[in-house]
Amino acid sequence: MYGLKNSFQKISEEIQIPFKISEKDGSVIADFLQGKNSKIVSSILRIPTEELLLETYENYSNCMSLLKYCLEQELSNAVKSKEEIILDIIKGKEFSNDILKEVIKDKPFKLILIHLKDKHSKALKLIERKYLGDDSIIVVQDEYIVIISKNDISDDSIKELF
Repeated sequence: MYGLKNSFQKISEEIQIPFKISEKDGSVIADFLQGKNSKIVSSILRIPTEELLLETYENYSNCMSLLKYCLEQELSNAVKSKEEIILDIIKGKEFSNDILKEVIKDKPFKLILIHLKDKHSKALKLIERKYLGDDSIIVVQDEYIVIISKNDISDDSIKELF
């Protein structure tokens, strides 16, 4: 969830349907429900990076499809994965510190840039097999592979893969 709260606020103001959005673990992302007395209906909201729980009052249940559609359309353009944000950073785009802190949570971290002339897919498979399980972020851009990891990765361990 990288900077979506403003998008939820904007949608809430535009469509005038009260709603609440939560993550699967129950943490509330946005809550525009006024009061807790009414019955609630819920649905799954799918955005590019994850699934969220969408809730509204029962008397708005006939608007749930419209609400989901509006949220999904707006957010499909606003939501970026960690990998997409890293690619944008590599291309020189700027991001707020809040978004960067959300993408790269671990401090200190190791940033590795690998340039490959050939065998790109084979190298990527080897790297993913070795580092994907430890919550590393692996990004491919042209002939480069970028690894961001909280673990200490030595040059020798990368060279051993090839």
